[in-house]
Amino acid sequence: MNAQASNQVTQTQVINHVLQTNDYAVFKHVGGNRAVNKLHVSRLKESFQKEYLLSPIIVNQQMQIIDGQHRFEAAKDLGLPIRYFICNDYGLPQIQTLNANASNWKKSDYLNAYCDLGYDQYLLFRKFMERYPDFTLAACEIILNGATTYTMVGKNKKLVDTKSGGYVRRDFEEGIFEIKDYAAACILTDMLIDIKPYFKSYNQRIFIIAMGTTFKNPNYSHQRMLRKIRQYPTLLQVGTSIAETKKIIEDLYNYRTSDKVSLRFF
Repeated sequence: MNAQASNQVTQTQVINHVLQTNDYAVFKHVGGNRAVNKLHVSRLKESFQKEYLLSPIIVNQQMQIIDGQHRFEAAKDLGLPIRYFICNDYGLPQIQTLNANASNWKKSDYLNAYCDLGYDQYLLFRKFMERYPDFTLAACEIILNGATTYTMVGKNKKLVDTKSGGYVRRDFEEGIFEIKDYAAACILTDMLIDIKPYFKSYNQRIFIIAMGTTFKNPNYSHQRMLRKIRQYPTLLQVGTSIAETKKIIEDLYNYRTSDKVSLRFF
């Protein structure tokens, strides 16, 4: 054995032990973790029936499952022993880190996690999504945040308000999302739905932001806008930017009308 190999052997340490049990009742799920995907469990069961490879789950000292809840459910359904090792003081932050490293959490995962933990703002967010199923989670986030003109900047998941130039933290993932005005968000969304029969892109992100600021203009008349859309539906488009879309909206609003109104600037 050469010196390098000898040095590597001496540096090898046992830092944990894999344990095994058929007592499924001792394991607990962590509140806030992603909901179990039944399709994923089904696929794991098919794999385990062919060959049950050693792939231990991670638990903390309270026997809460930190990593491997799908493997746990699959093994339990098949009556197979649970292989696990214990990492003390692990919790939801470590779950999120492990899942992010394996496969990034989607925003829906974070929404369900914080709802599971009882976060009022996220429970209200989910209520809003159930009320308006035509709108994606991302669209609902824009609306509930105030539907102001924002642009993503940098890698820190911050948004810059292109109207005021100020920075606004919107870390949905960190559980700090706040709904600006739920009642106003419902009014805005109902107004967008009024446009739905005449414009299929009524729930697109750019259009939501453009109309969100337009709706707040004191000179705006929703009935006039709906009348114009019904009369000239082909004139309404989603532009390549929010500014362009707002101009399209203003042009339609003023089309063949002597009473010109500025909707973009107020």
